[in-house]
Amino acid sequence: MSSRLFQEIREKRGLAYSIGSYSLSYAAGGAYTVYGGTSPKHWEKVQELVRVEFDNVCKTGLESDEIERTKRNICGSIVLAWKA
Repeated sequence: MSSRLFQEIREKRGLAYSIGSYSLSYAAGGAYTVYGGTSPKHWEKVQELVRVEFDNVCKTGLESDEIERTKRNICGSIVLAWKA
């Protein structure tokens, strides 16, 4: 709920019921996926806002709190994977 996409697209603009992203990593590659639930009438605007947010990250990078939150999420995922 604290992600840039969630804040901009769902909370600020109300264009999607849900919005988020995740990554998949494999030895030979991976994928970064954005998902969302929106209406057909808002679909193009949501796509545009996702592109804008990705462009902003590419141009300005991530803020230190975003990097720390990401590190904690990765560590938590590793711990949960060990317990499985």
